Amino acid sequence: ARQAFTVDLANPCMPGLCGARIRPVLSQDGARMQEAWVLGIAVALMAAVVYRWCAVMAGRAGAGLSRSRIRAIEIFSGICLSLGGVWLALKGR
Repeated sequence: ARQAFTVDLANPCMPGLCGARIRPVLSQDGARMQEAWVLGIAVALMAAVVYRWCAVMAGRAGAGLSRSRIRAIEIFSGICLSLGGVWLALKGR
């Protein structure tokens, strides 16, 4: 659990999420620092739970993949990436 919490704090999305979400809900009068800490810890804990759930689901999905299925997914994702690049080139970006 400590590792997941540390990863959440090191995640570049975490400070942005806290800064964007916490500030509007702080009271204008009162102890804003304590409120910010409580809300920041709550967001970090929620992120830890969500990331852990995603990691478990990815592990379970990966257990059912064979080498041929992995190769097919690699080819499909490469084609999608290439087509996306062609599409952006044609749009002139």
